[in-house]
Amino acid sequence: MRAWRLAGVGGKPTVLAPRVEFFLNHPQRGRIQLLVAGGGEYAGAFCALALMNAGNTPLQLAQATNPMEHPFHFREFCRSASIVLDHIVVRRAEVVSYVANKLGGAHFDAKRSGKLANKFKALDQQADRLAVSAVPAVKQKNAVFFELLSIGQLVARSEATSSLLAAV
Repeated sequence: MRAWRLAGVGGKPTVLAPRVEFFLNHPQRGRIQLLVAGGGEYAGAFCALALMNAGNTPLQLAQATNPMEHPFHFREFCRSASIVLDHIVVRRAEVVSYVANKLGGAHFDAKRSGKLANKFKALDQQADRLAVSAVPAVKQKNAVFFELLSIGQLVARSEATSSLLAAV
């Protein structure tokens, strides 16, 4: 955001990304066991909106709803849901923080305290469950790291990033 303002690019930067909130507002939200927004590409496979729910039928959204391509203002994108584990919602900015501050992306910290402790503990405890196995190209890749990759790719591919680069 600081670079956006310094470069003098007008308007608000937006990112086109999957929107998990459509499912979180669903009347049968309680059936969601695991939900990953995604939106990235790895080894030639594009993966978005991986959803595992209880019961025999998938959650259905209204026909006009497009959860794959939602325009978020950059701040909304950072605050939007990224991973849902048994009713615990982890936001995109929290995924970045978790990898950077707890898994060694910037530094390693084994403590799980503070306001995000429950979310970080859930990500730690569910690591095996977060292994993507349904898509051969991403088989056994941890969904947290795939989500981080997706966040970066979504921002990098956005028109806002192209506008910023052109202005710079």
